[in-house]
Amino acid sequence: MSKVFLISLLSFLLTFVLLKIMIPFLRDFLLDKPNHRSSHILPIPKGGGIVFVLVGTLGSLINESYFVLFLLPLAILGFVDDKLNLPRITRYFFQLIISSLIIFSSNFFFQFLANYNLIFTLIIYLTLIFIGSGIINFINFMDGIDGLVTGCFILILIYFSITTDSDLLIICSTLISFLFFNWSPAKIFMGDTGSLFLGGLMVYLFSRTNSIELLISFFIISSPLILDPLFCLLQRYKNKKNIFIAHKEHLYQRLHIKGFKHSLISKSYMLAILFLILCHNFGGLSILIMGFGIIISIGFIINHLLFAE
Repeated sequence: MSKVFLISLLSFLLTFVLLKIMIPFLRDFLLDKPNHRSSHILPIPKGGGIVFVLVGTLGSLINESYFVLFLLPLAILGFVDDKLNLPRITRYFFQLIISSLIIFSSNFFFQFLANYNLIFTLIIYLTLIFIGSGIINFINFMDGIDGLVTGCFILILIYFSITTDSDLLIICSTLISFLFFNWSPAKIFMGDTGSLFLGGLMVYLFSRTNSIELLISFFIISSPLILDPLFCLLQRYKNKKNIFIAHKEHLYQRLHIKGFKHSLISKSYMLAILFLILCHNFGGLSILIMGFGIIISIGFIINHLLFAE
């Protein structure tokens, strides 16, 4: 454990120093200029996720934790997309490939499906791959407010590191350092480089749980980052809108349009995740489900009070 803490501390410091160095460079190389979908006014450098990806990967490899190698292709894809704006079909193809590799490498799902026939197993795997690619995209969609995804992932990774794998503290420490620059008013964005990496990390974490109960628990804990884009997608489909076109209809985006500050929106999502973590930690799955019901109810109430037409 002392080795993990030492590497985490060094990763935190290295990330902080590199971001100080990289921000001026990224301001020239990868500048995110505001458009009609943006929630910021001034141009901000993006692609900052490359720093916590590289430092987190280096720290993990030094700690002989090799799962990050699954996620590097997503970070590379995201970095290229930050610069070149790749076609959606190209991005999604690679997301499907990485999602399938993560799922197929999971012993948990192999054990769970071991007694079922080939056709049923294939259907389940294809469904899981589709869900995995969806989660990767959802995390990418949620990265539109200063500090939201970064702050939420810090809480999720702290809890995962305590309950399942202490090695996650290394990546968590790089995100804590990144948050100093990503919190409102943000000096840098993680870009697709960071959000695709973190989306893949979430899929990996889900696939490495050792029981269905724990999988459900961790999904619920992470739900504020997943259900916002999911409900938004379903609502757009219901309203016969093109679900593949970029928009500003996620709850966090509409809250910002209504005048809520970046920091307040991010804190709200983080508090929701912290509340769910505490429910699970002190009451197990049953209390967590009750807490989940409360969070969902609050979300629907906010949506009705602020956005009812």
